[in-house]
Amino acid sequence: MRNQAFEQASVEVLRKRLGPLPFLVVAVFVVLLLRLWFLQIFQGPSYRVQSENNRIRLQDVAPFRGMLFDRNGELLVDNRPSFDAYVIPEEISDREELIRSLHVLIGLDPKNLEEKLGKEAQKYAFRPVLLKKNLSREELAVVECNLFNLPGVMIQIKPQRYYLYKELAAHLIGYLGEVSETQLASGSYPTISRGT
Repeated sequence: MRNQAFEQASVEVLRKRLGPLPFLVVAVFVVLLLRLWFLQIFQGPSYRVQSENNRIRLQDVAPFRGMLFDRNGELLVDNRPSFDAYVIPEEISDREELIRSLHVLIGLDPKNLEEKLGKEAQKYAFRPVLLKKNLSREELAVVECNLFNLPGVMIQIKPQRYYLYKELAAHLIGYLGEVSETQLASGSYPTISRGT
């Protein structure tokens, strides 16, 4: 009889102590579900943008070409770094502000920038668009100092051939260059298509 009364008393004490526990467990699950909803639904778009910006970016690496010397050991052709400014259209937050900033900082033509960032750039939003090739040291310093204010802008360093004697012996040394817009429009290069 005493044991039964003792067991009932201990069960009552246990019930009083553990009574709020189911409510506490339910409350914790409700808080976790609300936080999950807040992160996925309410803040989901901002986390999506952050994850898009945190992806792997593939870059073409230009081959390094050797220097050329004449038979006396004098240098004919050398390599120099070309600092090129690019922008990734997907990473631009305010297009007009970026165009205005680039015009003020390094004097890029706003109409030309608007054209470069037009429909073709929007079609391939993650492909870098060349803004200016072969920046001067001063322009490079200005852009590098203001990169935090220029979302999507990046500097790529590529080797560029430097011919010490300009056109001298061009038929022997050779020449590599990008096809210009006028050459594309002439129809002389039918196998080259624009935008690829």
